[in-house]
Amino acid sequence: MVKARVVVQKLGRQSLEKDVKDFILPLSENQLFQLSEETVNEIRERIRRTIIREGSTGNLASSFFAEKITEGYGIGNIDYLNQHAPYWHWQNYGIAQSGRRTPPSTIGHFDGVPEYPSSSAIKNQRWIHESSEKGYLMNPTKPIIAKNYIEQTFIRIPDITNRILNQVK
Repeated sequence: MVKARVVVQKLGRQSLEKDVKDFILPLSENQLFQLSEETVNEIRERIRRTIIREGSTGNLASSFFAEKITEGYGIGNIDYLNQHAPYWHWQNYGIAQSGRRTPPSTIGHFDGVPEYPSSSAIKNQRWIHESSEKGYLMNPTKPIIAKNYIEQTFIRIPDITNRILNQVK
């Protein structure tokens, strides 16, 4: 058995520990930031791919953003989502936060279709809620299909992480 001994000498005034911390901490902070930004891009793309009807405002996708938190970075501030895109839970999981599986009855019309709509309008147009009696009653019976964009994004995090870590040489 060969024994070896390695000696690391420091050639400056600061301690080696301080030099390492000064290098590693900003590097890891930068990598966490990159990971959060890439994850935001991934979830937004996953949401965009699930859009069925034309005319999307992009509100749900843009409601996901990275923010600095105590533990690092967070993506998907639930309070913000509940206020600005309250349908996020329903779209992702196929169930409302209240537990409801089918949308509630509502009065309105499909965009650009003032009279009773054809099946084409129901499939392709966006629903406009109205409080007046101009619209008609929509009574949905089919549950919303879960899109699982959060889970699909979560599965991609190891690949995103590896790509970011491989940038360090």
